[in-house]
Amino acid sequence: MAEVRGKTSKMTPTAASASCMAPRVTQVQQSLSVDIFFIKGLAFLIGKLCPLQLGLVLYLKDRTTECVSKGLRSFLRTAASRSFDCKEIKTDGEGAVAAMVPELHELGIPVVTSGPGQHVPVVERFIRTVKQRVRCHEYGLPFVMCRVLLIYCVLFCVRCINLQPSSTSIDRTSPTEQFSGIKLDASVTTLKQRCQTQTTPWPHARMAVWHYCQPEISPEACTCGLFELRKW
Repeated sequence: MAEVRGKTSKMTPTAASASCMAPRVTQVQQSLSVDIFFIKGLAFLIGKLCPLQLGLVLYLKDRTTECVSKGLRSFLRTAASRSFDCKEIKTDGEGAVAAMVPELHELGIPVVTSGPGQHVPVVERFIRTVKQRVRCHEYGLPFVMCRVLLIYCVLFCVRCINLQPSSTSIDRTSPTEQFSGIKLDASVTTLKQRCQTQTTPWPHARMAVWHYCQPEISPEACTCGLFELRKW
């Protein structure tokens, strides 16, 4: 009896649904434009793969060569994870990127540096778009975002931009869908049923209450997180 009970399970796990793979029409060879931008004193390494039009961003603790090189290698690994080949890197002469030129040349990746007073237009326009999205979230909140929330807000904005088809896309396919090969499938109704947000006024500090409910499981299956957000 013990041998039988030891080989049985209480419940059968749900099998993962098969993903619908979208056909890839974007070329494998990509050009990576990189730059460093700041939002309220926080430094971010940002990049854009073209013609895929996929945006990449990474928070930088500092602007040292070691930190920037780790971020740049992360961008290259991300592109290689989906069999995209980065053929060149465009930069406006950032010192940390310039220090990696010998290493990148050994990998067979040429670095195209813009002249004095010039910038890489692709990534500059992308930086402007990201900053606009962050300001829209910032001005729409009844509290001041702390350091951690601001970092994740930037990451969230870049992720949302990648979910939108580019204006130059012929088949109206988002960069994320072309990169991952998985078609997007989301239900706004389901999201509204699962998530509710509420702000609570506080006389001395600005507070936010986050509710996550699953009414189909049980009314009591609700977790509530209370965060005290002060101006930093």
